[in-house]
Amino acid sequence: MLVHRMIRLACGLMLMGAIAMAAPVVSNVRFSSEDAATRKITYDLAGATGPVMVSVVLQDQVGKWIIPDLRALEGDFGTAVANGTGKTIYWHITKPLAEDGRILEAKVIVSEIGRTKTVKLPGGVELELARIPAGTFLMGGDGKDESPRHMVWIKKDFYLGKTEVSQKQWDAVLKKNTSNVKGNPQLPVESVSWDLCSEFIDALNKLGKDKFRMPSEAEWEYACRAGTTTRWFFGDDAKKLGDYAWITTNSGGTTHSVGEKKPNPFGLYDILGSTFEWVQDWYHPTYEGAPVDGSAWMVKDKEYPFKVSRGGAFHMGENISTPAYRTVQFPNEDGSWYGLRVACDAESEE
Repeated sequence: MLVHRMIRLACGLMLMGAIAMAAPVVSNVRFSSEDAATRKITYDLAGATGPVMVSVVLQDQVGKWIIPDLRALEGDFGTAVANGTGKTIYWHITKPLAEDGRILEAKVIVSEIGRTKTVKLPGGVELELARIPAGTFLMGGDGKDESPRHMVWIKKDFYLGKTEVSQKQWDAVLKKNTSNVKGNPQLPVESVSWDLCSEFIDALNKLGKDKFRMPSEAEWEYACRAGTTTRWFFGDDAKKLGDYAWITTNSGGTTHSVGEKKPNPFGLYDILGSTFEWVQDWYHPTYEGAPVDGSAWMVKDKEYPFKVSRGGAFHMGENISTPAYRTVQFPNEDGSWYGLRVACDAESEE
C-alpha cells in the first residue's frame, strides 16, 4: 500500500481529480502568491490515525523541482500536523523568483509515522525496524565538512533499524564478533569495519528476509532529525542529550544495552551516542555536488578514500553526538566503537 501521497495542482487552481487512496488523504490544495516574497499553500488533511510527516515541493515551468528551505517555511508542515481543514504553509522567499522560475505545480507529501516491522533471524532472534516516512529536510551543519547546508528530498519511505545491530543479532547472522565489550548479547556490536559490516549485510540478505543495506548518509541524517530543524531532534538544550544518548558524561566509559534511552520522534533508539554508525557513502570534504534525492554518494574522492559514519559514540561529547557531525575511516579498518544500523526499502509493501 502506498503510504505517502503526492498531490499535484496547477498554480493558483484547486486540485482536480485526486486519485482515491487509503488514509491519510490531502484534498482541496490551493497555491497562491501573497506578495512578491511569500507563497501560500492551503490544504485539508483527513484520515490520519496517528502522527504524519507533511512536506511540500514545487515545480517551475522548465520542470525543475524546488525544495523550499525549511527555515523559510511556517505553518502546517513537519510532524506536528493533525487532521483538519484549511491547513496552511507559508513559504517566505529570500529573493524573488525569476520569470523563468515561475511555479506551475506543487506537491504536498504526507507520510505516516510509527509503522514498524519485525524480521525473524536464525535462532528466533528478532530484528525490529521503523518505517521512515518520505519527506524533505535541511541537511548539514556549521562544520566545514557539514557545509553547505542544502535541502534533500527523500522521495520514498524506507525502513531503518529501531536500534543499532546488537551482538545477539550479529551473532545470529555472522560469527565474526570483533566487539571490544562483550558478555551481554544486547550490547551493540562495535569495533567492526565498514567492510565487515558489508559482509554482515550480505549474509543477512542470503537469509531471504529482505534486501538490507546500510542507509545513505542523507537517509541517516533525515531519520535522525525526524522532521526537526533544531541542533538535536529534541531541541537546542544540551542538558537533555543524556535522556536520549549514551555519551561521555553518562556512559561510564562503556557501551550499554541497545534501546534503553528515549527514542527520537521516528522511534529510533541510540541514534546519537552509543556507537558510530556506518553509512554507504564515500567521504567528501564538503557537500558541494552531493546528491539531493537521498541516495548515497558513491563517487570515491581520490584524496579522501574514506567511508562515513554518523551519530557520535559513548566516549564522545555533545559536540560530536549531533545529527550533522561526520566521522571518517578507511573501510577496512575497524575504528574502535564503530557499529551499524541496517536499512531496507519499503517499495515491496506499496
